[in-house]
Amino acid sequence: MPETCLYWWKDGSVMMQFATAAGPIAACGHGLLSVLADAALTTACGSEGELLYRIGDSAPSIAKYRQESPRTFSIRARWNNFPEIGPSLPVRETAMLLGLPEECLCRDLPMKAVNSGILNGLVPIVDVKTLLEIQPTFGQDWTEYFNKHRLADLHLYVIQNHGCTEPTTLYLRTRNVFPYGVREEAATGTASVSLAAALKQTVYPDGLQFSFIQGVQRLGNLQVFVSVAPSGRLDLWLEGTVVLIARGNDLALPSVSSE
Repeated sequence: MPETCLYWWKDGSVMMQFATAAGPIAACGHGLLSVLADAALTTACGSEGELLYRIGDSAPSIAKYRQESPRTFSIRARWNNFPEIGPSLPVRETAMLLGLPEECLCRDLPMKAVNSGILNGLVPIVDVKTLLEIQPTFGQDWTEYFNKHRLADLHLYVIQNHGCTEPTTLYLRTRNVFPYGVREEAATGTASVSLAAALKQTVYPDGLQFSFIQGVQRLGNLQVFVSVAPSGRLDLWLEGTVVLIARGNDLALPSVSSE
């Protein structure tokens, strides 16, 4: 499993912490949605409603849930803080890492490190065919690149309706890769939020909804919505569908034979 999520109730809020095998982490998008779905299933009343949640010592935030079936929930959670847009990533070095010529990277889109709670590296790819053909080696050069830029992952993306006249909904095909653990994820909420924030603040200021299809063989689907608070503050909402697989006090998932 990429991450483990621990949660408990305190003063009417869902308190949560996230960790990987390497230690605690500050944010985890699909873990957040999963925790909120389980909290809604086990303790909330009604098939739809709202929950308050807190990650570590952060300020409370709000989430909305809707039960689609006995084991399926739709969750929309307001992200605690608007991501911080960081420095640009080097074009030549990043292209070489991915085994691509530089012209396969889109120069008119954000290619930056963005902090959504963890540091996501955003890399725009010229088209979906090129995106799907990338074969990461995860060698020493990957480890050195990630250490140098202090990244948690690389979020490779294509905007499928890029160039359309001021779209309010953007459709993106993405991959999320990193040289440790499971190495590629089919749903990455932190990076999706980072990418939505970077696009909203740069080339697509009118964007209100960002729809992500992520992965190669196993596909994930996340949405990020933009709303404006009464104070004028921009809020990002991460939405996804969560399916309960198993529950219990002592669970063991089936092992996969190495033969």
